[in-house]
Amino acid sequence: HAPPDGMAAREGWRGGSHDDQTTATDKTKGPSSPFRSGWDALMSLFDPNLFKENDVSSLSIDFWCYIALRIFVALFVIPLWILAGFITAGWLWPPQVREFLFAQRRAAVSRADIAEEVKNEVTKLKTELTDLRVELKHEMKKDKNGLSDMKSDLDSVQDDVLADVKQVKDILTTLFELNRERVRGGR
Repeated sequence: HAPPDGMAAREGWRGGSHDDQTTATDKTKGPSSPFRSGWDALMSLFDPNLFKENDVSSLSIDFWCYIALRIFVALFVIPLWILAGFITAGWLWPPQVREFLFAQRRAAVSRADIAEEVKNEVTKLKTELTDLRVELKHEMKKDKNGLSDMKSDLDSVQDDVLADVKQVKDILTTLFELNRERVRGGR
């Protein structure tokens, strides 16, 4: 069984069983190279089914040899191989690493996906528009209430001013009459 096109490179990079890797590489990547088969062999050490396939128990010497070999490969061989690839601008990297780093991964977006995304955006915009309308109505009502309160305050102040003007007029009229009587009485 071969994985889909884009997965072959990733399985080669991450490991997987040796059979999966050779099947995937034979079908999708052309002829085998020494670097490809070497990388496959190293990655097969990290296969989660390695001990089950080889009937190795945790008490056997084989188990501890595999563990030591895994540690050696993980700490020395793989980093040195990757470093050698950096130094040689990728020439010494196994094909799986080059494919992982440089192969284009197709991001297939169908018309249905685009339509769904547009539909979601339109729905989101409608919701935002509805919320904006509700908020605007609330603000207008609040402003109307505030304007009504200001009008009643203005009417109250106007009534107070008119009452004060009337009172001043009455006082002035009284003073004027008192002054007139005084002027008449003093003659």
